[in-house]
Amino acid sequence: MTWNSLLTDDSVTTINKPKNNSGRFLMLDTETTGFNVMQGDEIIEVGIVEMINGEFTGNNFHGLYRPFKNIDISAQNVHGISLFDLEFKPILNQEEAYKILQFINGGDLVIHNAKFDMNFLNHQFKSMGIKFSENVGKIIDSLEIARTIYKGARNSLDALCDRFEISRDNRGYHGAVVDCLLLGQVFNHLLMNNHSEKSMLSDSQKINFDKIC
Repeated sequence: MTWNSLLTDDSVTTINKPKNNSGRFLMLDTETTGFNVMQGDEIIEVGIVEMINGEFTGNNFHGLYRPFKNIDISAQNVHGISLFDLEFKPILNQEEAYKILQFINGGDLVIHNAKFDMNFLNHQFKSMGIKFSENVGKIIDSLEIARTIYKGARNSLDALCDRFEISRDNRGYHGAVVDCLLLGQVFNHLLMNNHSEKSMLSDSQKINFDKIC
């Protein structure tokens, strides 16, 4: 059984793009200098992990970028990245932006709390004259999927890992690639839980995913 066979009509948080017939999905996560893009916060890390038919391919992207502003201590406490760590990293300029888009190659993105990451990606790419959303496939928000299935429950990435008994033993801070690897496992569980014959979900809780691919 492939992922595409599990995804059936009406998805959440998507862009109108051609159907995904390859079973290829890209887990994406960013880390930033702070939490407010409108106050000048910037992306300092991008992680992308490729999955095909629910399996990690080992084809990953990781970029670290030197920002123009200081990193808020509240953000640094989350991801553990300091300005010292980024001293010799490239600025996220047009050349680096195209490397990200080249890796994505029009693929569908799975993002936990996509609004946050997409606000940063769209804003920062727009400043370089690039329309991020128009150069990628569908945007699938795993947080919205989880909120639909598990109404009223905690649906952070950590909470979902606990719910699905996914180990976080090797994770310290919230790193972009590590979080993508966890997200891929969570996304698998969300799809399988939604469609399993043994699912404890009621029909009203189940999601119709066809527009995802």
